[in-house]
Amino acid sequence: MTRLFLALATLLAASTARADLLIEPYLGYGFTGHNNAGSVTGVSTVNNSQTGPEFGARVGYQSLGFMLGLDYMTGSVTDNATAKDTITPNDLGVFVGYKFPMLLRVYGEYVPLSDPKVSNSLGTQKPDGSALKAGAQYTGLPFVAIGLEYYKATYTKDKQSSLPYSPNITSDMISVTLSLPLTL
Repeated sequence: MTRLFLALATLLAASTARADLLIEPYLGYGFTGHNNAGSVTGVSTVNNSQTGPEFGARVGYQSLGFMLGLDYMTGSVTDNATAKDTITPNDLGVFVGYKFPMLLRVYGEYVPLSDPKVSNSLGTQKPDGSALKAGAQYTGLPFVAIGLEYYKATYTKDKQSSLPYSPNITSDMISVTLSLPLTL
């Protein structure tokens, strides 16, 4: 993990082209399990649908349309399980992307640290895993970008008990986002 952040810092420091500091707070609404938009599978391969708000921020550099930086995301998602779960995402990832000259931004992200908190009437779990994210945004409005994101996570164990999940828990989600990409 340390090597990942050192590589990111080296890339940012080595940039000789004009670079702008990118600060991008965002809000989103994610959903799974609706009309095959995504699902959560895990123990007993039960599919659960999830919905809820997400928020976070990207911080990095943007130069000549290319973007590189860190992304942190959290929120409050609920599912339709028998014992209703409240999931608080806690994701820290590295993103790369490109802002086209007109109307479109695209990005991909690797989230090596995805450890949500899952609470219900039966107790609390802390799944440990990683995720991938891909997104596209419409940038034709002043100061605001509207987008869609696809998120896929795999959780291999519970951090609290150190017991592995068998099978692993996987989650894929589609989110509608609204962000404020600021370059300074």
